[in-house]
Amino acid sequence: MGCHKGKIDIHKIKKVIIVPHRERPPDSDGKRKVFVTIKRLRCTVAPSNAKAAQLPVIQPELFNLNESVRKLRQTLQTLWNKIARLKKEREVFRKTVFKVRRLRRVASNNLSRHKIHKIIKSMLQNRPLFEKFQ
Repeated sequence: MGCHKGKIDIHKIKKVIIVPHRERPPDSDGKRKVFVTIKRLRCTVAPSNAKAAQLPVIQPELFNLNESVRKLRQTLQTLWNKIARLKKEREVFRKTVFKVRRLRRVASNNLSRHKIHKIIKSMLQNRPLFEKFQ
């Protein structure tokens, strides 16, 4: 968690305010930052575009520190699960595309094999005809 450079005495922190920074325009990569405000300190918690990731947007409320940490963990867990699912979907898609390509290749090979077979068969059937031309 990129935070205030000075040391923070954790025992002095009573409340944490979690503020989704909606009014701030997205960064160059299109992600908004979610900030945790500890009294006057503002720390970046996680770059998450809550809308795109369909995460539960944490409302600016006052929580106990434990509660806020639990909510943040939950949000991060949701994000990780989403990422894992997307990776799995991508892998399945890749395998499917590979299978389709392979099937198409096999089919075209079989087709060309079939054509060659037909040509050879016709040549063998019409051997006397071919011999006349030579």
